[in-house]
Amino acid sequence: MGFVTHGCVDGYFRLIPYLKCETLCHVSVVLEHFVAATQKYGIPSRIRTDYGSENIRIELRMNLLRGYARGSHISGESVHNVRIERLWRDVVTRRPVRNTGLNPSTSEWKVSENSTSTQPF
Repeated sequence: MGFVTHGCVDGYFRLIPYLKCETLCHVSVVLEHFVAATQKYGIPSRIRTDYGSENIRIELRMNLLRGYARGSHISGESVHNVRIERLWRDVVTRRPVRNTGLNPSTSEWKVSENSTSTQPF
């Protein structure tokens, strides 16, 4: 049995809404972490993921909540997701990860002023 690390980083403030080690890389596990983060920090304006099938339900929810035509979900090769790749490097090299003293209320993670709904699904 192996381990999988699921993580999320705010692109602007570098706040880490979640960083979890699991034994499963499954759609429901990834979605559970994402929903918990949206309940705590609000629904992000945009989210970037790799092409992994475990991200499909996050993509669907983001597009339903924020709209398909505005780039609510961006998928691509993980090497283009600079923030999360940097976090992985810091975790693997055992560098301390700073996640205190940040103000998540003004981050990109929060709901934009144009949104009519702030409730996670």
